[in-house]
Amino acid sequence: RESVAILAQGSSTFPLFASAEMRSNATMLVATTTTVDPCVTSTISTYDLGLHIGGVFIVLVGSLLGVMSTLLGLHCPRLRLPLLAVSVGKAAGTGIILCCAMIHMLQPAAASFASSCMPSAFNEDYPAFAYLFALLAALFMYTLEYVLGTLHVHHSEPSPETVVTETEQSLLMRILAASSTELGMSVHSVIIGLTTGLASDDEFRVLVAALFFHQLFEGMGLGARLATRSIGFVTDLALALFFSTTGPAGMAAGAVLLAKGGINTNGQTFLLWQGICDSIAAGLLLYIGFSMLQGDFNKDLALFGNVGKVALFLGLWLGVGALAILGLYL
Repeated sequence: RESVAILAQGSSTFPLFASAEMRSNATMLVATTTTVDPCVTSTISTYDLGLHIGGVFIVLVGSLLGVMSTLLGLHCPRLRLPLLAVSVGKAAGTGIILCCAMIHMLQPAAASFASSCMPSAFNEDYPAFAYLFALLAALFMYTLEYVLGTLHVHHSEPSPETVVTETEQSLLMRILAASSTELGMSVHSVIIGLTTGLASDDEFRVLVAALFFHQLFEGMGLGARLATRSIGFVTDLALALFFSTTGPAGMAAGAVLLAKGGINTNGQTFLLWQGICDSIAAGLLLYIGFSMLQGDFNKDLALFGNVGKVALFLGLWLGVGALAILGLYL
C-alpha cells in the first residue's frame, strides 16, 4: 500500500527498488480504486420529501391547464374561442406532438440503447433498435387505421344500414386516434416523471420547472388532438384526466422507490424498458403528428387568407420551438 501511495504521488524513490512488474501492478491498482462504475446508481446526498411532494402537485396543475385549455373551448360555448385562435392552437399542438416525438422520445430512446451499460447486442452489434421500434410502431398504426377504415365498407347502393356503418366506422377511427395519442404521451410522461422523482433536490428544482412546461405543452398537444377527434365530453374528460395524472404518478413512484432503496436508472432493465417504450411512443406520435399536418392543418389553411395562413405556420413553429427548448432540460 505504501508503494502504491508513493507511485500515486509521483515519488522518485519508488523506481529505485521496484521491478517493472510491481510498477505495472501498482498502476493497475490505482486505476481500479479510482474508477467509478457508471452503471451503478449514484448516491443522492440531499432528498427533501416535502419538496418532491409539492412538485407532484405543481406538475399536475401544469398537465391539467394544458389539456383542459383546448377541451373546455370545444365543449363549453361560453369559453369558445374564435375560429382562427382555435386553428392556431391546433397547429401549435401539431408542432408539439412532432417535436415531442423526435426530441423527447426518440432521442432518449436511442441514448438508452446506446448506453455502455447495455449489452453489446443493443449498442454495437445493432445500434438502430430505437429507430426500428419507432418505424414498426408507425407502420402498425397505419395498418390498424387501414383495417378499421375498410372493415365495414360495402359496395352496394347506399342504404340506412350503410349510414349506420359509416357512423360506427367514424367512431372507431376517432377512438383509435385519441387512444393512440393518449398512449404515446402517457407512457412518456410516466417515464420522465419517474426519473424526475429520483433526482436530488438541486436537480429537482430545475427539472420540476421544466416538467411543468413540458406537461403544459404536451397537454395542449393532446387537447388539440382530442378536439379534432372528439368522442364525447365524458370520454374526452376521462382521457384528459388520465394524462394529467401520469407525470405526477411517475414522480410519486420515484419517491416511493427511493424510500425503499432506490432504482438503478443506469441498469440494463430500466434502460431497456425506457428505450422500448420511448421509441414505440415516438413512432406512434410521429405518425399521428404528420397525419395531423397532412390532414387537419391543410384543411385549416384553406379556411383563411394570407394573414391566417401566416398565423397557422407561426403556431406550428412556436409549438416545435417550445418543446425543442425544453429538450435542454428534459
